[in-house]
Amino acid sequence: MRTRVLRLAVVSAVVGMVLGCTGKDPYNPGTPIGSFHVVSTLTASSCGNAPNPWEFDVKLSSEHNTLYWKTGDAPVAGTMDPTSHVSMSASTTATLIAPDKTNPTGCTLGRTDSVAMALTGTPITAFTGTLSYTFAPANNTDCSAAIGTDGYAALPCSVSYTIVGAKTETTPAAK
Repeated sequence: MRTRVLRLAVVSAVVGMVLGCTGKDPYNPGTPIGSFHVVSTLTASSCGNAPNPWEFDVKLSSEHNTLYWKTGDAPVAGTMDPTSHVSMSASTTATLIAPDKTNPTGCTLGRTDSVAMALTGTPITAFTGTLSYTFAPANNTDCSAAIGTDGYAALPCSVSYTIVGAKTETTPAAK
């Protein structure tokens, strides 16, 4: 319990310093546009089974010509062009299999998420586009044990969707 309280205090202090130095919340940048419900239709998957259709919600915000897409903790940013098109991507890695005697390198899996979409309406009320996920073992790691057991039919692999988003809620501007 004491460790949790200490962690919470450290996180609060760091967030406070960031907000104090920049005046901006890094987890909620820009001016809120609203919440959107997204329906995704599978177009391809070399990874194996993928949900189809797949539905989720996203919050959008903007600042100048930067659009922010938020489904989790940290938003992903992309630059809107003059025709209201935007592309964005984010990459992360995670340890899928810890190193051990049979696999001294373990398996570190990289994931890249990419979104390309066209926004409609002024203000924005909808969007259409594509969403893709690419999974690949990091250099010098052995992910062969993950194939067939962790939901991957092959590695590297990718999953692609077409997406349609419709505004469900207007987020009031911050005061």
